[in-house]
Amino acid sequence: GAHAAYNLKQLRDIEDLINDRNCGGLRWYLKQNPAILEGGDALAQELRQFAEGVDSGLIDCIAGIEPAKTDGSELNDLRDRLILRLRPGDRLQDN
Repeated sequence: GAHAAYNLKQLRDIEDLINDRNCGGLRWYLKQNPAILEGGDALAQELRQFAEGVDSGLIDCIAGIEPAKTDGSELNDLRDRLILRLRPGDRLQDN
């Protein structure tokens, strides 16, 4: 599988933000951890699309200003795509 640029703790943090429907918080987290977006794996690709959508205004949440919650539809869609795209063989860094 593709090499992932994140560790298990970061993956759990991302999962928590998605499950909490914290759109702005997720974008803030990605800005604080930009290496997550640099991987070639499915998660990095989806998170890059999410970040670009927020930054361009296509996804409506207060990004980078303060953690904000939305109705969750954008993050539900993201979660569903991540569940479908992540494979058991995708490796996490051990750091």
